[in-house]
Amino acid sequence: MKKQLRRTHENHPPARSRSYIFRLWCVDGPQTAEWHASLDDPSTGERVGFATLEQLFVFLMEQSEKDSAKSSETTAMWRGGE
Repeated sequence: MKKQLRRTHENHPPARSRSYIFRLWCVDGPQTAEWHASLDDPSTGERVGFATLEQLFVFLMEQSEKDSAKSSETTAMWRGGE
């Protein structure tokens, strides 16, 4: 069964978005402090933890790239293309 797409405007496909609960904390190490983070997805209850901020940023970039690819596919479907 295909999902029905909600049109937000006659000339624009539906927007893609994600929502997370973001947590950030610092752990003092022997030499330096280290920042850690987690993201909770309220829609699924899934939690993803990150030992470094770099890991967090990589995850967010990967998610946005996936969403961009899906958005292109959705736009083509919305416009009646293949």
